[in-house]
Amino acid sequence: MQTFLIIAFLIAAVNAQSSSGGRGNATDILEAAQTWQGTPYLWGGEGDPTNKGPSGPGIDCSHLVWRAVQESVNPSFPYLDTSSWQSSGAPGFSEVDCGAVHDGDMVLFQGHIGVSDWYQTVYSATSHGVRHGEWSWFGSPIMCFTFAG
Repeated sequence: MQTFLIIAFLIAAVNAQSSSGGRGNATDILEAAQTWQGTPYLWGGEGDPTNKGPSGPGIDCSHLVWRAVQESVNPSFPYLDTSSWQSSGAPGFSEVDCGAVHDGDMVLFQGHIGVSDWYQTVYSATSHGVRHGEWSWFGSPIMCFTFAG
């Protein structure tokens, strides 16, 4: 009887997660972005999820955000360039004050986007590849977004 209850509890937990539609949270987005560490920068590059890192084919900032969201919280998240984030936001995200961002929130700059990973720092695809960087590298943020599910 005890084994049955444990199995029933585990099944209920899995079903609750899948019925909520989400596979994770904003911190999971950051962790997914970090798996691309060292991948070369390529303007317009979509990256290759099966070949991340220094030998990868290259990825740009908006494709890094797209891949990180797809890999962590929403497998059907649409690709959005930075102008789309600015003009209409993104499904599942809400705009927040840039002074109140947390790990995994999106930070939008003029022509650039990254995933917040500490106070005034982002994880992003830069001309030096995917890495951690200061907000000041990209100018002042113009908008910030948090994952709302």
